[in-house]
Amino acid sequence: MLASLESWEAWETTLPAGISHAMLNGALEAARSRMVRCPVKIFAALMDKLLGFAQTFSIRVPDPAALIEIYRSRVDLPADLMALAVDRAIGEWKWGNRLPLPAELTGFAAAEMIERARDLRKIKTAQRKALSPSALKLTTGQRSPTMGMTEAESKAYWAERLAGTT
Repeated sequence: MLASLESWEAWETTLPAGISHAMLNGALEAARSRMVRCPVKIFAALMDKLLGFAQTFSIRVPDPAALIEIYRSRVDLPADLMALAVDRAIGEWKWGNRLPLPAELTGFAAAEMIERARDLRKIKTAQRKALSPSALKLTTGQRSPTMGMTEAESKAYWAERLAGTT
């Protein structure tokens, strides 16, 4: 996230000096990329680490492939947070002779996911506040310029219109 937005609160009416719409677009892309779900190969490797730990201590895992499939459908973390969750689960093992449930595994990275979601919302709010009111408001009785356009045409229209805003 942009350092100048760290202390900024969404309820404030103005953004910190020097923040532009283009900067916020870059920050938004970076924030979104930090939320991308763990790729399958990395997920499988991390689950192998967890299952290997379990097997070292004779914790029975009847069908590892099915188990990995269940975890994959229930654990929705980015790769770095998945690795963090697996490391924390191994480091703080408290399940005796069973593996942590998917929700328990996710819980080890919940605080970090909440922080990332908060940052993403903050950037989106700042982006809306960065737009000049004249770029978005219509006068009474004025028809929306994108009414009747396809979604692609509407996106192109607003991208062109907003390209010059700061």
